[in-house]
Amino acid sequence: QSPQVVNDSPDGAFRTALFAQARVLGVLTPATPDNMALRTVAVAVPRTRTVVVGQVTGIDPVTQESLRTIRPSMADSFVSDELREAGEGMPYTLEALKTRLVYKDIEGAARKRDAAAEPAPKG
Repeated sequence: QSPQVVNDSPDGAFRTALFAQARVLGVLTPATPDNMALRTVAVAVPRTRTVVVGQVTGIDPVTQESLRTIRPSMADSFVSDELREAGEGMPYTLEALKTRLVYKDIEGAARKRDAAAEPAPKG
């Protein structure tokens, strides 16, 4: 039977296992027949009743050049996925951006201070 594309489990168990194995191997370990067992990962995905098997064949880091040669929407999707996985929830809401960028509303504070200092209109 030919291999099929299967979605990872919602918790990303396969991705987590694959990245953990890649960290064990390190960036300088070449893919050779001698370390094939060490480079192979299998994870059960109960939701789809499947076993996902993957093998680390090498390391190809994502560089600025890589991001420049793909469609901008794909690069944005990668960034958004990474931020979401980092626990940001919806990464581009105003509150999330303010928190991530350590935003301080200096002008708003000055306006509030000036408004408080102004005498109330007589009427």
